[in-house]
Amino acid sequence: MKIPDKASRQPKLSTLSALGSSTFAFLRAETALRIETADGYVKAYQGENSSPATAFRAADGAVMRAVAAMLRDQEIVEDLTQ
Repeated sequence: MKIPDKASRQPKLSTLSALGSSTFAFLRAETALRIETADGYVKAYQGENSSPATAFRAADGAVMRAVAAMLRDQEIVEDLTQ
């Protein structure tokens, strides 16, 4: 998703936490993202993912899942499409 630089409504997105761990066979990542809309709606979203391959795959999957949860929130969708 790309929001144009000159868009009239810019949400503020920040990372609350990014954690990683490993077991014998998997690398695991957990990410928490926070968004604040132009109207003042604030919410945090969690994402977690595991990968047997690399820490990068675990981490990007965790971010992807948090963003997907964010984009299923009707308040966020309405703010982004106004």
